[in-house]
Amino acid sequence: MRLISAILGVALLSTVAPGAFATDYKPIGAGTTHSLALKTDGSVWAWGQNNFGQLGNGSLIDSLVPAQVQGLCGMTGVSAGNGISAGVRQSNGEVLTWGSQTYGALGNGAVSGNLSLPTAIGITGAGSLSAANSFGLALSGGNLESWGLNDYGQLGDGSTTNAANPVTIPQPTFISVSGGNSHSIALASDGTIFTWGLNEYGQLGYSTAPSNYAASPTLVNGPTNITAIAAGGDHCLALAADGKVLAWGKNDRGQLGRGFEGGISNVPTEVPGLSNVVAIAAGNAHSLALTADGNVYAWGHTAFGQCGFYDINGPYGLSSPTLVSGVSNVVAIAAGQGHSLAVEDDGTVWGWGRNDYGQLGRGTVTPLNNLYIGGEPVPAQVQDLSGVGLPTGPIGGAAPTVAITGPQPESVYKVNTPVTLSGTSTGGCQSIVSALWSFQSPSASSSATATVDQNTGDISGTYAFTQAGVYDVKLIASDSGNNQIVTDTVQTPNGPANAYVVVYDPAAGYVTGSGWITSPAGAYVASPGLHGPGLFVFASRYRGDNATPSGDRTFNYVTLGVVFNSTDMEWLVISGGRVQIKGSGKLNGNAGYSYLLTGIDGSIAGGKDKLRIKIMNASGDVVYDNQMGQPDSSTPDSTTQLKLGNIRIHS
Repeated sequence: MRLISAILGVALLSTVAPGAFATDYKPIGAGTTHSLALKTDGSVWAWGQNNFGQLGNGSLIDSLVPAQVQGLCGMTGVSAGNGISAGVRQSNGEVLTWGSQTYGALGNGAVSGNLSLPTAIGITGAGSLSAANSFGLALSGGNLESWGLNDYGQLGDGSTTNAANPVTIPQPTFISVSGGNSHSIALASDGTIFTWGLNEYGQLGYSTAPSNYAASPTLVNGPTNITAIAAGGDHCLALAADGKVLAWGKNDRGQLGRGFEGGISNVPTEVPGLSNVVAIAAGNAHSLALTADGNVYAWGHTAFGQCGFYDINGPYGLSSPTLVSGVSNVVAIAAGQGHSLAVEDDGTVWGWGRNDYGQLGRGTVTPLNNLYIGGEPVPAQVQDLSGVGLPTGPIGGAAPTVAITGPQPESVYKVNTPVTLSGTSTGGCQSIVSALWSFQSPSASSSATATVDQNTGDISGTYAFTQAGVYDVKLIASDSGNNQIVTDTVQTPNGPANAYVVVYDPAAGYVTGSGWITSPAGAYVASPGLHGPGLFVFASRYRGDNATPSGDRTFNYVTLGVVFNSTDMEWLVISGGRVQIKGSGKLNGNAGYSYLLTGIDGSIAGGKDKLRIKIMNASGDVVYDNQMGQPDSSTPDSTTQLKLGNIRIHS
């Protein structure tokens, strides 16, 4: 037998304009053998069976008490199904799923395996959400979005083909959806209802003969002024504006609430003995109703005690609504395969019924006997859980951490060569929805749109620079909580470093320089009191299509306490009247040092010739800099003007 839960809380639906953001959110969810709860702070908690990762804690280990779902905050609604879980983020209505991926049940493109952490599936603006039996439903922007198992047309797209990713069906009037074992129901803004999927037990509320299913939403004749709906295993419930409840479909356990009158009914009929109902919930073969005075009524299958009554004889069912003793002042309800949940007005959660996997959150399990019956018929408070309910106002959410992973420092590219860019987003509870790569050099700036993988959090992009330069790189990302995250560091094996890209143009010419500058006090870290003239000479050029400077290439510098001789040149960048050269060499006869020259040819750039000399040790620590403390991208200032000699860029 297929097992499923259909969840409905206390949130009442009002008529909204077609395509508007509905308010059909639930603070609790009862799945086949697990449970979910949403706190008013936007966090989500789960307990019970975890064989598919449906608890969202990064493992497949069951939990007998509530544990926080990892990576979720800022949430506004939850839903639990058959080994699957789903939630909606408040800020943008983003849908996230986790648990079993069989048949595409999570809508993330996978058709097998498990996912033990929540993942966004590309739907935003969701106002109604239902995790069902290996399929899911959501309403967004005037569309029905559905995914997963579709053997009886329960996705509503007119086919019986499974969908690993959400399929979009325009339904501008729908404001609420709910999924059962193999059928679905929707509430329209005018108070009418539509159903589709399997109709073997009359659960669609009309005849589909000679076929036993309908693959597209079809109006159910009769019911009007409906304010809420719930799909059970193989039956349906509807709440009318006058507080009455209608039921139809399978009735083998009395789940329609009007006796064991027969196996099925395809006519929506009032459940006797109920009035002033404000919320409904349908489990696999039992039903719940919440009245305006905060009481809960149950009927249907009760072999697990899910109706607040433990029946070990007869048909294992209650054929008419019966008051559940032990709970009061209830504001929300949920019905699972064999257990029931209720939220009281103080934010506590109470559970009763099946507990063989700890789905009641009592810290214990209640084994089933050899007749597959057993449970806890008396409601008890879920342990270590309070503050449950729908958020009453805007809630925030921690932004993820964004990092650049490539290109690594010292990467050098020829102009017009595509540069591969990469980054990651981790942690937080929001997801990255868009990102931009930004590039800035002293003489040019540009940007490129980044690609964001919603499943992995990876950020990527490519860009071909058309102008030589040393470009600082920034990654600017926006998340689903409207936070903007900016980073300009790249993760390296030795830790974070400034992110930059070196772009050279071998056709840009070559550079020579000689003369002397003033070496100021503080420039030489080892002897900061030394100052005086500094003599230099250098030359650098590219030959042919070589990727590094070749031919004439040298740099020598002498000042008080410092004798530096280059041994190699890594790159040369000429951009307008500015030149930068990076290489390595020896300081006072000792190898293992690198240098960065930044020169200005005043005959091209205007003004005086200038030269900044920066020398680093093998750890990257600055040992000499005649413009100490300034970024590498800064323009040499007046203190670096040549006292004699020149710097010339030759075409």
